Amino acid sequence: MQRFLKFYLAVIVVIVMIVGYMFISIDKIKDEVQKNVEKIFISQAKSLAYNIERSVKKSFPDGISKALGEYDKRKQLEENLELFITPLFQYVYVLYRDNKGNYRYFVDGSREEEKGEFDQKFDVERTKWDEAYESGTDLIFRQNLETVWVTLLHPIVYNGRTEAVVAVDFSMQLPKEVAETIEPFKTLFVYIFVAIALFVFIVLIQIYTNIRIRKESYLDPLTGAYNRNFLRDFLNKKDLNSYVILMIDIDHFKRINDGYGHKVGDFVLQETVRILKRSLRENDIIIRFGGEEFLIFLKNEKGKKEEVLHIVQRLHSSIEQHHFIYDTFDLKITVSIGINLHPSHFKTPNEAIKHADKLLYVAKRSGRNKIVGDIDKADRSKQSEPAKKSVYETKEALEDGRIECFYQPIFDVTTGKIVKYEALVRMRDKEGTIITPYFFLQDIMHTNLYNEITRFVVREVFATIARTSQSISINLNFSDILDENLYRIIIEEIEKNKDLTDKLTIELLEYELLENYTQVVKNIEKIRSYGVKIALDDFGSGYSNYAIFKEINIDIVKIDGTIIKDIDTSEVLFDIAKSIVVLAESLEIAIVAEFVHSQSIYDKVKELNIRYAQGFYLGKPDRMK
Repeated sequence: MQRFLKFYLAVIVVIVMIVGYMFISIDKIKDEVQKNVEKIFISQAKSLAYNIERSVKKSFPDGISKALGEYDKRKQLEENLELFITPLFQYVYVLYRDNKGNYRYFVDGSREEEKGEFDQKFDVERTKWDEAYESGTDLIFRQNLETVWVTLLHPIVYNGRTEAVVAVDFSMQLPKEVAETIEPFKTLFVYIFVAIALFVFIVLIQIYTNIRIRKESYLDPLTGAYNRNFLRDFLNKKDLNSYVILMIDIDHFKRINDGYGHKVGDFVLQETVRILKRSLRENDIIIRFGGEEFLIFLKNEKGKKEEVLHIVQRLHSSIEQHHFIYDTFDLKITVSIGINLHPSHFKTPNEAIKHADKLLYVAKRSGRNKIVGDIDKADRSKQSEPAKKSVYETKEALEDGRIECFYQPIFDVTTGKIVKYEALVRMRDKEGTIITPYFFLQDIMHTNLYNEITRFVVREVFATIARTSQSISINLNFSDILDENLYRIIIEEIEKNKDLTDKLTIELLEYELLENYTQVVKNIEKIRSYGVKIALDDFGSGYSNYAIFKEINIDIVKIDGTIIKDIDTSEVLFDIAKSIVVLAESLEIAIVAEFVHSQSIYDKVKELNIRYAQGFYLGKPDRMK
C-alpha cells in the first residue's frame, strides 16, 4: 500500500509541476507576442522612413540646407507625409540641425493641431538625436510618454553627410490591446489547469479507495493473510511453474480452541501468520486456506531445491521455537508441512494444490510436526530424465511460431523410392535446439493448448500437401478421436480441404485401452468417409488387441519400432513381426516397418516381404523443402 501512496504523491507532484510550467509559459507567450508585434512595427516604421527619405531626396536632390527657402516643395512634401499618419504611426516629421546644434522642423506630417511649424525649434533630449545624426544609422528608443511607445530615427544622408533626420513615433495603444487580449487566456488556462488537477486528484483518490477496498477483500480479517478470493485471482494470473507449493497445518489446533478458548485460538493463528511473514521473502505468498491451514507459494525461479528446503526448515523451526504467550498461557505450537516441489507436473493448479495437501496428510498421519514432500521422487526423475518443458514454455513456443512440423520419409522397399511422409511435431527452443514431443506434449494432454497444437499440425500438413502433392500422415491418439472438441477441430480442417484428403493418413496410436468402441468407430468412419486413410501405429506394443481389426476398418499397420529394431538379432522378434505380416496380408492391409536403422534391419524387412519402411537408415525427419 505504501508503494501506491508514493505513486499517487508522485503523480500529484508531476501535475502541479505541469500546471506551474504551463502558467509560466503563458507569460512567456505574452512576452514573445509583444516582442514579435514590436518587430513588425519597427519593420514597417523603417520601410516608412526609407520611403520618406526617397521623397525628400527626390524633392530636394541638392540637399536640405539648400532647400530651406523652397516653400512650395516643402508644402507638397508635408502633404505627402500627412498620408502616412495612422493610428499606429501618429507622428511623422523631418528635423534638421542648425549651426548651434538645435533641432528644427523641416516638415511635419502630424495632425494640424499638433503640427510643428517650419524652422520651429524642437525641444528634445538631444543625446539620442545626436547619436543618430552623427552615426548616420537608424536608432530606436522607447519613450515614457502617455501616447508614444517607441521612436525610430532615420538619418537622411547626402554624400556621406547627415543633413536631416526622419522621426517616426509609434502609438502604444495596439501593443496594449494585444497584451490585454492575451491576459484573459492566461486566466482561462489557470482555471482549466486547476480543474484538470482537481479532477485528476479526485480520480486518484477514487482509484486509491477502490484498490484499498479490493485489497481488503483479498485479506483474511483475522490474520491479515490473503484469503481464497485472492487465491482464485492469483491462480488465474500467475504461472505456478516458478513456485513451490507448501500446505501448512497447525498441529492439534482443535485442542487449543477447546482447552483455552477461541480468543487464544485466534491469537495463535495471528501469531503464526506473523512468524510466517517474518520468515518469508517479499515475493512469497501466504494464504489462509482453511481454519488452521495455510497455503504458501514460495518463489523458486532458479529451481534450487536446497534454497526451498532451507526456507521450509526455517518456517518449521521458527514456529516450533516460538513462545505463544497469551495472558497467563505460554503455548508451544508445532506445524506439519507438505511440499509440492513441481507444480508444473500437474494439469491444473488445483491438482497441484491437492497434491501438496496429500503430502500434508502424510505428514500428519506420520505423527505430525513433520515436513513431507516429493523430494526424493523429484531427484530420481531429474537424474533419469531430461528437463521437460512447462506448459507456459510450450504455449510461448506456439505463439512465437517455434512449433514446427518435420517430415520423415516412408519408402517403398521394392522400388527404393519415397511414397509418402510422416509429419512429426517438434518444438524449437529459444536457442534453436530441436525438442521432441516427449518433452512438451505429455503435460498439455487434454488441454486447450494441446488442441491448438493439433489444429496447427493439421493445417500445416494440408498446406504442405497442397504445396508438394505428397501423401502425408499425422499422429493422433484414440482419445483424441473421442474428445469432442478435438474431433470437431479435425473435421473442420478436413471440411476445408476436401480436395486434399485422399493424400492424408491419420495414424492412431494403439497403446490406449479403448472403452467406448462404438463412438470411436463412428468417428473414425466419419473421417474415412472423406477419403482419409486410417493407420494403426506402433502395432505390437502396449495394449495390442487383434479384435480391433474387427471393430475398425484399418488401411495400414505400422509395426512398432521396438520389434523391428532387433529383428536381425532376435528370432523371437522376427517371428512376431512375421505373424503380424501374415495377419495384415490376410486382411489386405498395407504394412510399414518402423525404426529401420541399419542395412541388416532393412534386409530383414525385405525378407519379411514388408512393402514399406521408415527409419534413420533410410531418412531422418526434416523440414519439407
